[in-house]
Amino acid sequence: MVTIALYKINIVTKANSTRGTELQEPAYVKEGSPGCLNISMSRSIPEDFVIFLSFNNLTICTLAGIPDSDPFIDINVDYRGRVTCNVETSKNRVYICFTNYVNTTDAGVYFAQLSISSVITNNTLFVMTPPSKPTINVNSEIISNTVQNLTCSAMSTSVPLTSLPITYIWTVNNANITHSRFRITGDGGSILMINKVKKQDKGTTIQCTAKEERGLFSDPSDEEVLNVLYVPEIYVTPSTNVVAKLGDSNLQLKCFVDDANPSTGLNYRWTKGGNQISTSQTYTISSVRKSDQGTFQCTVGNAVGTSIPSTINVEVVYSPEIENFTIVGGHVVSELSRFVMYCIVNSPRSTNITIQNVNTSEVVSRGQGVFILNFTENSAQCFQTAVYICLAKNVIGISESTPVELYVRCKPRSLNGQFFQQMSSNKLVFSAKYLAYPVPSIQWTFRKSSTSAEKYIASNFWNTNMTTAANISTFSVSYKKNSLQTDEFGYYTANVSNDHGSFLTTVLIIPEGVPDAPQNMSLLCSIEGMAFISWIPGSDGGVAQTFTLSHKTVTGPQMNTSLISGISTIIPNLENQFYTFTLIAVNKYGESVPVQDTCSIRNLDKESASLASVFGSLFGIFLLTCICLMTFIITRKCLQNRGVSCVEKDV
Repeated sequence: MVTIALYKINIVTKANSTRGTELQEPAYVKEGSPGCLNISMSRSIPEDFVIFLSFNNLTICTLAGIPDSDPFIDINVDYRGRVTCNVETSKNRVYICFTNYVNTTDAGVYFAQLSISSVITNNTLFVMTPPSKPTINVNSEIISNTVQNLTCSAMSTSVPLTSLPITYIWTVNNANITHSRFRITGDGGSILMINKVKKQDKGTTIQCTAKEERGLFSDPSDEEVLNVLYVPEIYVTPSTNVVAKLGDSNLQLKCFVDDANPSTGLNYRWTKGGNQISTSQTYTISSVRKSDQGTFQCTVGNAVGTSIPSTINVEVVYSPEIENFTIVGGHVVSELSRFVMYCIVNSPRSTNITIQNVNTSEVVSRGQGVFILNFTENSAQCFQTAVYICLAKNVIGISESTPVELYVRCKPRSLNGQFFQQMSSNKLVFSAKYLAYPVPSIQWTFRKSSTSAEKYIASNFWNTNMTTAANISTFSVSYKKNSLQTDEFGYYTANVSNDHGSFLTTVLIIPEGVPDAPQNMSLLCSIEGMAFISWIPGSDGGVAQTFTLSHKTVTGPQMNTSLISGISTIIPNLENQFYTFTLIAVNKYGESVPVQDTCSIRNLDKESASLASVFGSLFGIFLLTCICLMTFIITRKCLQNRGVSCVEKDV
């Protein structure tokens, strides 16, 4: 009895239940592994059979059927110990099994034949070997932001060659693919698609491995290292926006490449406003001009393409430029009319603008952080006749406009209200201030007395000096007469006129002499033992004057006081009697006419005067003093130096 071991490793057979119609398929056995091959007979196997199983014209096994006994099996001496053979009559097929391993020399077509039949059946044993080492087909240079397909291909090396499909396994950087940008497509996964290659993919390693169905894995392919090409990545310096002063020299804008592949053959290009201005890496502005303000762009190109532009803004700063400073309504306007001053400034930054009167340094209008400033006057005044300028200032500097003159046409008027004069002997000097435009003319007339006829005075009568004061319309006029004759004392009238009207002022000039008597002498005797006396001085006669004050009772002697330089005094230690007070003005020319007044000194103890009356008297003294002072000031203005009187009149 012969024992047969059946090996069915990697053997796939298909059969139906009908004897003699067994279906079969080839056997696929991995090289170096045991395995079996079955051959279905084309006809039924009888009980007494002889079957020859051969390969390459060599009978490997002879199988003989003996009724009621196990089949007889004879194995070729060259195959003994390597194979076993058997027959399965119920399934109408024979087996050959390699008990240890198969190699490629065992691959091929095996035949089975019944001795009683000329029909030979066969089946193929495929010895599965690893596919050839795969190769990856990839562009040597991959451009970023493109879709790239890498193809893995391998050949079957099984014997004989099979028609089984080959599948491919991809790895990226020695790891399985997990990123969504990497997709495996194609037959058996032979294509690796990279959706939008990135710069970061440069240096990525990719491998693939092939596996034949029912077979073995190939060795991994050689690593493919991706060489991703991309446009330059650039930056410019200065890295922040540039603030350059007008006229600055050697302003340099530099363009640098941070990364690029390829990094050779780079082309630089500077543009401003879309126009190319340089093809150098550095753009130099030798002297900054206003036209240099704007946005500068640098781009760098390589074999792949052109970089994203890198920009830098240049702001050109400079002192304000006054484009226009003018007066709307004309430079000559009538009094009370309307005019507008405009100052328009060109400046790279906000500006502080001032319109200023040059003559008085008065600021007419001021604006902060503006480019246009106006000053509107709805009612022009004569004193506004002046020279004006516009001043503009920013952080860089200050600019001044060309002066603009404004003339307000107005009739003459006095600024100080009257003439002021000083008399020394027969020498006369006095002056006046007028406001007028155009420059007025001055015509003098003279009257000996208030009732005399007027006569014109020749222009050379006075030593005259006329000067312009703060404003163009303000005039200072001084008159000097070194000596006056007796017939030249009297009333002098000045007619100050221009084409808008006239102004008259009259001054009375009299010679020096004794002073006039004091006026408005006032006595206050309500305080016990005391008298308060005040007065208003008359004309001092042209020289300094003082006053003498004396008093006496009805029966007593004349009592003199010291000389008094003021306009009031207090006489204490008076008795309770009736007094007469005498006041005389004195200068170097003599004494004035005396002025007298009387009062009774009260005895408060006897009259039991109340405290309230005392305070009332004090208040009366204070009030009387104030009235006297005011009267004196007013009179002093018109009557100074030998009793001069003044009259003014607009015509």
